[in-house]
Amino acid sequence: MTRHPPHPGWYLAVFVLAAGVYTNTLGFGAAWDDTRFVFESGARGGVTAIPDLFASPFLSDIPPGRSPYRPVTASSYAIDWTLGSGNASFFHWTNVGLHATISALVLGLLVLLGASPGGAVAGAAVFAVHPVHVEAVANLAGRAELLVACFLLLAILAYLGSTALGVRRDPTRDTAPGPFATAVILVAFGLGLGAKENAIVLPGLLVVVEALRPDARGPLRARLGRRLPLGVGLVLVAAGYMLTRQSVLGTFTTFDVAPFILTLDPATRISTAVANWSEYARLMVAPADLVIDYGPAVVMPAAPGSPRFFAGLAVGLGVLVLAVVAWRRTRLPAVGLAWFAVAVFPVTNLVIPIAQWLAERFLYLPSVGLSLAVAGAVPLLRDRASTPAARRALAGAGLIVLVAFSVRSWTRNASWETTETVVQTLVEEHPEAFRAQWLLGRALLTSGRPVEGMTALQRARDLNPNAIELHLEVAEWELRLDRPDDARRTLEELPSGRHPGRDALLARALYAVGQPGAADSVISLGLTVFPANEALLALRDSLTGLTPPPEPSR
Repeated sequence: MTRHPPHPGWYLAVFVLAAGVYTNTLGFGAAWDDTRFVFESGARGGVTAIPDLFASPFLSDIPPGRSPYRPVTASSYAIDWTLGSGNASFFHWTNVGLHATISALVLGLLVLLGASPGGAVAGAAVFAVHPVHVEAVANLAGRAELLVACFLLLAILAYLGSTALGVRRDPTRDTAPGPFATAVILVAFGLGLGAKENAIVLPGLLVVVEALRPDARGPLRARLGRRLPLGVGLVLVAAGYMLTRQSVLGTFTTFDVAPFILTLDPATRISTAVANWSEYARLMVAPADLVIDYGPAVVMPAAPGSPRFFAGLAVGLGVLVLAVVAWRRTRLPAVGLAWFAVAVFPVTNLVIPIAQWLAERFLYLPSVGLSLAVAGAVPLLRDRASTPAARRALAGAGLIVLVAFSVRSWTRNASWETTETVVQTLVEEHPEAFRAQWLLGRALLTSGRPVEGMTALQRARDLNPNAIELHLEVAEWELRLDRPDDARRTLEELPSGRHPGRDALLARALYAVGQPGAADSVISLGLTVFPANEALLALRDSLTGLTPPPEPSR
């Protein structure tokens, strides 16, 4: 397939389109996780704190094993903090600029993979305005997804021979990347890993691109053999990252697993992960219903053999069949489907349980696969449209989709303006979510409606009975409502040694019911596990004072 040199106007148009749908976010403040991940993190130290960020967990308010290790993302926040004097608006400008740049990089990827001009522009435009990207772009805490996509796309463009990166490649000969291209790929890989763990998929994506690229020449095994030095370099970079992560966090993976995932038996966890493929498909092709939190009861466990399991299995098999069919007609859709499967794999919960069943920000890099599929489908559809009227109808349908996606993204941005708008959106759109009931209960209690508030918190507990922070908040409110016996019973049901808040609150409850000796014992036991916890240290000398309820973790 003939490659078409990119016209600079294509890149500018895609850049402007991608930035345009997010211009209403530029005046936003900090919302939801932004406060914790950005404005209460080490990034507040500015650029002078960057060396320390590489030797520290991303989050300092939890045990290191539960924190991510993302020094590159933290450093980007630190740079923004210095340049923007801590103004949240500056951070939003960076997010929008990153997304627009990535959209242009997607266009470059499509061109290098042999997409037709119309297909390349269509695929990049879909990426630029797709509503599933709103969480990653409009919420500052989504910065990690943007950085990973940016670095990995740069690496793949260097691999393919992007002249814009100073890397030249003769498409008529199968040559491995030269020293400069290899250096660009390895540096980009290291930066991507430092931005977020899911950058580990780069070797898999390179294999997909190499196996399926339209101008591939010779057997795949021989081509991969010629790229062995690059493969060794990728392994060494990944090993260096993992050893550094182990040194800082004390773990290669993470202990930050959602309770509603951690407590499932492996068979149910895997079957639920398979079932969620139907949700991936919906979000890719019909993203009208977007959800801020995909925890219970928005996504519930799906046992093997359940209808949702079979729906997800059907989607997975359908993707495989489509890839095979596409391979026989045009390779780009096959590349796109394989890209999606590889890029989404680390966040599926199939192998390593993580902190969510699903989050829209997780689909930012995988959605490049949709752009590849669109770019490959455009010439096929155009060939089927045999008359000028049919082609105009096809172009009109594509324009309608782009407008609909743009409007949905623009309107969805408003949900991420402040924490209050996030909470309001979740409660209004998905009141069945356990976090919606949690936040609703807190709001009712704060406004002086204790009966309704505690009822909502109990509904949240029923949906997610293993969320320890939720139980701690219930106990906190029980103490505030002068119900220490209820608080004691709530806390005694929780395991000791998992959270310092449990021991601190239990000590206060025991003191309130006239058991100071038992309270002292709880404090002493808690300090053996959490010797530096400020709340327990303060209670050791005085059993007075209230602490604010913990924020819901994501």
